[in-house]
Amino acid sequence: QEKQDFDEAEGKVKESLKWLCYHGMHDCTDERENLNSYVMLWLSAHPNVKIELNTEHLRFLDSDPELLFVMIHGMALFQLQEPKEKDADLIHQAGLMAVVEVTKQTKKYAFKKELKPLRKAARKGRLQAYLSGELSK
Repeated sequence: QEKQDFDEAEGKVKESLKWLCYHGMHDCTDERENLNSYVMLWLSAHPNVKIELNTEHLRFLDSDPELLFVMIHGMALFQLQEPKEKDADLIHQAGLMAVVEVTKQTKKYAFKKELKPLRKAARKGRLQAYLSGELSK
């Protein structure tokens, strides 16, 4: 029964995650908050989707901890879209791409120096190097 409940809700969760990953932080803030609560609750109890987040080199979280949710949303969406993919680096990269996308659309983050290395890595296709801390400056 429980697996069936998750399966039935998965389509709505995917749509919610897509919205959260592709809209700025200040777009429909009440809706963002509601969708975030919904997907986080769903993810927390899901039997197969596990978010194992390594924040070691994600320095932007020190100044903007709210981006942690965006990172989780991107990682979760990737896992739902690619259920056979278990590579932690690819899952993390999907989360980073969500952060890049959301911060691009949110004025507050336009000139944040903490996000510059991430944006540059994304532009140059070097998210793996960013994740491993090679591009921390």
